[in-house]
Amino acid sequence: MLCTDDSHPYDILNYGHIDKIVKMAINKNLNIFNILRAACVNPVIHYGLDIGLLRENDKSDFIVVENLRNFNIIKTVINGETVFEDSESKIIVDKVPVVNNFNAKPVKIGDILVKDLGKNIKVIDVEDGSLVSNKLIIKPKVEDDYIVSDTESDVIKMVLINRYKDVPVQVAFIKGTGIKDGAIASSISHDSHNILAVGSNDNDIVNAINRLIEVKGGISASSKGVVDCLMLDIAGLMSDKDINFVSESYERLVDAAKNMGCALTSPFMTMAFMSLVVIPELKLGARGLFEFSKFDFVSLYE
Repeated sequence: MLCTDDSHPYDILNYGHIDKIVKMAINKNLNIFNILRAACVNPVIHYGLDIGLLRENDKSDFIVVENLRNFNIIKTVINGETVFEDSESKIIVDKVPVVNNFNAKPVKIGDILVKDLGKNIKVIDVEDGSLVSNKLIIKPKVEDDYIVSDTESDVIKMVLINRYKDVPVQVAFIKGTGIKDGAIASSISHDSHNILAVGSNDNDIVNAINRLIEVKGGISASSKGVVDCLMLDIAGLMSDKDINFVSESYERLVDAAKNMGCALTSPFMTMAFMSLVVIPELKLGARGLFEFSKFDFVSLYE
């Protein structure tokens, strides 16, 4: 079978979904019927889906393509009804109640301060395009007895806010984002999807976080006090807005992160995995720093 995971709205809009994988397989000169079976037939049989397979007494479910090389889709028919034609969706979507478990309270700069204990600290070392992070031990930058972001060394603050209940804020430091001036935040942070933020200064971090708390989830970018945001009102993870709107908003926020100096190819995607504690080596979870090799939560201080 074929599947996709973590595809951006822009990618789906411009490059496709399962059809993109079909085109890739065709370009690798794989057998066309094996490809189509993997894309269309095997999932229906395996999961017992109520979808027609052009067999006797089946529902009339099929697509019409331009040809079997470029696989551009001309028409989609579901249960005998044309739902896509001439590059336009004809599906009428009913409004449903929004489900969103979001109980976080606004944070203050005082909530994310890190006291200097005169010790080195553990730092998450992020790799662009990878879910894996490394652990660094560094001497932190200190101002007025507090550990602060050090943009010259590319070591900046990371903050996690539990969005389900009122518990202490978790703070760590991360290297490799490239952010020089500003902060980004998101309520897409695997696997619990709390609010995760990274930034060069506490003011922008707090602004980016509080905007997401205000709208009950989404992704945001704050620089010099100016905050932009894409609301994700369904569980803080999804939007019911038009894909063109979502794609444009998402790309605008990615550009905002890049304008802050972010060196990550996909800033929000990479950051979403910096709280996934089951992936090596150092991550920030709801209970603090988690070190995979010890498989336990550890102190920030070394």
